[in-house]
Amino acid sequence: MPIAELVRQKLATGLTLRQLQERSGGSVPYQTFGKISKGEVKGWPKSREVIEGTAHALGVDAREVVLSYATQFQIDVSEDRSLLASMLPASTGTLTIEQAQAVAELIRAFTTSAVGASPAPTSVIDISTFSTAERRQVTGLVSELGDRTQAAQAEGLTGVAAVLALLQSTLASAVQGLEGS
Repeated sequence: MPIAELVRQKLATGLTLRQLQERSGGSVPYQTFGKISKGEVKGWPKSREVIEGTAHALGVDAREVVLSYATQFQIDVSEDRSLLASMLPASTGTLTIEQAQAVAELIRAFTTSAVGASPAPTSVIDISTFSTAERRQVTGLVSELGDRTQAAQAEGLTGVAAVLALLQSTLASAVQGLEGS
């Protein structure tokens, strides 16, 4: 997204131009943030400190600031990365290897079934030892997942809808399995 939009989004969270200046460590004057937010971007930042200060003020990675300036000037900065990879926040770098592997397995499960192959085998969830209250929570969650799946589909978020539908069907199977026994 253009740098102007990035600044406007941060301002929409309630931060002021002066607070952005403070968060930048003083490397970017509040007037500059004001001009940027109005789309009055005349050129590239003058130094590395300005880029890093802008990134710190906006709570993003410095690379995102550079790409946002490029987008502002209509420079094609597309990469040969998937849309999902470009959506991941910089903080995903702090995931443990186990967490990253779990996310990768989840993505594999959805993309494998999305292209027509058999879905990855899933383990059976046994809720027979759950208390009545816990079972009600699971049943409520199944209903909530159904509602959220429909909302995601209505908003055109097909990937999110697929994830929610898989979770819903897995839990629904567990509940039905319990009711059938």
